[in-house]
Amino acid sequence: MIIFNDIVTEYKKNNEITLYSKNKKLFSSDLSIYDSDSNVIFSGLLKDDVTPIVISIHDKKLSSYRVEITKKFQRYHSYFSVLQLEENEQYIICDIDYTVSATNVFLYLTEKLLSLKKVFNSSDILKKLSEKYRIIYLTGRIMKYNHLTKEWLRLNGFPDGPLISRDYNIPRKLDIFKTKVVKNVADISKNGIGIGDLNSDIIAYLNNNLIAIKIKTRRFSFLNTNDYEFKDNHYIVDSWRGIEKVFKEIIDIPN
Repeated sequence: MIIFNDIVTEYKKNNEITLYSKNKKLFSSDLSIYDSDSNVIFSGLLKDDVTPIVISIHDKKLSSYRVEITKKFQRYHSYFSVLQLEENEQYIICDIDYTVSATNVFLYLTEKLLSLKKVFNSSDILKKLSEKYRIIYLTGRIMKYNHLTKEWLRLNGFPDGPLISRDYNIPRKLDIFKTKVVKNVADISKNGIGIGDLNSDIIAYLNNNLIAIKIKTRRFSFLNTNDYEFKDNHYIVDSWRGIEKVFKEIIDIPN
């Protein structure tokens, strides 16, 4: 299978993005990319990992694409999304594990990932926030789990948004990876808020001048207190009710 990460790019009426293939076993395959209306937007040969695949994307803020690869009469499918973010547009970058997912590491390495519970109130509050803020999911999980992670988000009622994961060629240290991704987004718009549970999340957000919120529910996914404190230039909460209170009292939340 060939897997592409989701993409966040600057909004343009006529925009092009460039993809690079990674799976050497599929080189010299026929490749087609379809938009959400099943129109072919790219058709050609998957050559190698240095030959770019350039496609024009919809005049939409968030658009989805299907990748179809054919080799030796076998057909493979993959999917990716593109978010076009406007300059100064407001957005939230949200971690997955222990932030919205009450992750059990023995489950998320398999298809049992779909059995993971969500952190209490996370989907409802994030869905409410999505009325005003673009939602971007940023995770330390590797790209091979993209499909299952997206399906888990859908099944648990989370708002739509691009999912950006690590691939094997990116440095393993989470703070380096996440700082790089957050910088790419912050270069488009400075109006961002970051939510996560690890110091690496907070480092990435603060390094790029985002408002940072650290949630402490690594073991207690059911906590419902709305307390928060401000320490070391970021907010610290016990639960998503605390995040909701930070937005209401300090930032902004839709009525």
